[in-house]
Amino acid sequence: MAQEVEQISNNDDSNQIFEPLAVEKALIREALLLIPRSATAIEANRKKNAADSIKYRRKGNELYSSDSHSSQKHTEILNLYSRSMALAPTDSEELAFAYGNRAALLCHIKKYEECIKDCERALDITVSDYLEAKLLCRKAECLAALNEKMAKYVCEEALKLLKQLTLDKGLKSHYIEKLNNIKNSCLNNEFKENKVDIGEEQKIPLDFTRQKEVPCASEAVTIKYNKEWGRHIVATQDIEPGEIIAVEKNYYRFTFTQQMYCHCSNCGKFTWSSIPCKLCIYGVYCSEECRTEAWEKFHKFECEIYPLLWDIDTDIKATPCSLRFLLKAIHEVGGVQQLRKAYLDLEKNKDHRTKGFSADGVFHSDRCTSVLSLTDCRVDLDYIASVPLNAAVALYYLASNTTFFGKKLGVSAIELLNFEEVWVFGALLIKIFYLFPCSYTMHFTYNNEIEVSQPGIIVNPFCSLFNHSCDPNVNFIYSKNNEIIVYARYPIKKGEQLFHSYYLTNFLETPKNERQAFLLDVYHFKCNCQPCKENWSDICLPKLEDMIGVFGITDLLIKVPSLETLRQNLFIAEKMQWYRYSPESWKTLKSTLSVMAATVSVHCEEYALFEQCMYRAYRELFGYWVVIPDTC
Repeated sequence: MAQEVEQISNNDDSNQIFEPLAVEKALIREALLLIPRSATAIEANRKKNAADSIKYRRKGNELYSSDSHSSQKHTEILNLYSRSMALAPTDSEELAFAYGNRAALLCHIKKYEECIKDCERALDITVSDYLEAKLLCRKAECLAALNEKMAKYVCEEALKLLKQLTLDKGLKSHYIEKLNNIKNSCLNNEFKENKVDIGEEQKIPLDFTRQKEVPCASEAVTIKYNKEWGRHIVATQDIEPGEIIAVEKNYYRFTFTQQMYCHCSNCGKFTWSSIPCKLCIYGVYCSEECRTEAWEKFHKFECEIYPLLWDIDTDIKATPCSLRFLLKAIHEVGGVQQLRKAYLDLEKNKDHRTKGFSADGVFHSDRCTSVLSLTDCRVDLDYIASVPLNAAVALYYLASNTTFFGKKLGVSAIELLNFEEVWVFGALLIKIFYLFPCSYTMHFTYNNEIEVSQPGIIVNPFCSLFNHSCDPNVNFIYSKNNEIIVYARYPIKKGEQLFHSYYLTNFLETPKNERQAFLLDVYHFKCNCQPCKENWSDICLPKLEDMIGVFGITDLLIKVPSLETLRQNLFIAEKMQWYRYSPESWKTLKSTLSVMAATVSVHCEEYALFEQCMYRAYRELFGYWVVIPDTC
């Protein structure tokens, strides 16, 4: 904060106008009382150090030196080298070696451009002639693999430099020979970059007419409200299978601990060659731009206290996750008091449907106010009980160890309540804690045809308004552009509600008892959708011919001549390779689904197979793919 916060007296009436956060304020007050008066600002003990960096680098080396490699092993090695990088003291020789070892892996799996970045970073730091020689050879090898014209020049410069380096005679001869071989290979173009084909160049058009009220959504839907469903999404016109409903940018992302060293702490994208925060061991970034942006928006305050918060909770790390969100939101609106006012304005709006809409009558899903308008979760008693103290500890660390409130406040925990911005911040932090369990979505990346990875959570205000069904009529695609793409699985009639299936709870994927238990445990409701009420089988769907008979199929083939060809292709091709997109096949697939839904049912084996092809086509072309090579 630019200005130091002012102390307020006990009779200040500002407390009385802040009723929407009165409960949270009471909770933060009680929790701060539990922090001993003797507690003082403490220094984080988890800092960058050479010993830990070396430990994880050596673990990576052990795996790298093993006899056989796989995609899983490559992923583990990458994580270990990236962790070694994050732990290494800034501009140290350990950092140069971490970059160098990761560069070796990247070259090994033919990620040449990323390897060059790591080589150059290490070369800027190292004072080791041995490492410099290795890095120059590796960089030249990658440039040759990319068929870059400068590869020959780099080899020549490296050969000149090698003569000046203090190296063992045999080792120097080895590198000279290697550079000469690379130089000669430039003419033969022996190397090829490892690229993974994830679809053809032609794209499924994502064009749709955006509505004015919710700019990320199609005009074919709108937000409605009633007491039974709360806010929900309803069709304003008939919607066909495959039709785009929304393309919403992720407002917020937070990466799980086990994948934090390979995902940017700012934009959340997977990064092969991350760079570290210069001060702490928890922040890594895909670029210098992201590192700078993160520092300005939130990290300059969380950086010092992150190690103190890390062991407060497990799993998704609710405390650092909630704190970072709040810091970003405050940066967005300009200060604690500005966010307080924005929240007050939200609560003044008694129209449930338009809660979270801005003064211009628009639901801006790229603004923090739209997130604050979402329903919070106060059902899980264990979670509720832990929140106030966790929030109080985070608030105390922030006030004591950082200059967020203008200066480091050297007072006891309870005395923090004398500072208005401090208790407002604490109350807002509790609000965020309660908000997240019901508002976040598991974020997926696609590794191959079958496997998916869950690197963390995302918050998308509009997509959070879709209610759950175990037989959803829309599907989500997690895109490489940090977006959720929503499209229709079934035909949806005007006036019908749109439903999404929460995290692996589709009735075709999971038995009823497992779905019900999961939804009750995580989302705290008992599902009463049609598959649950009628105990639909999760084993199989009826075949088309069993539903309409031979004569019915004959009539259907007249309407959809391509049906039999599509069906045979699906049953014969085990991996269903045909779904790769082309305009003709896409048009045929959409029309087939529409006719089948209108004349038979969406609940038959053939429709499910065709719809799966639609999902795979969207996933292939727009999904967030992180393919770690299995071979090398």
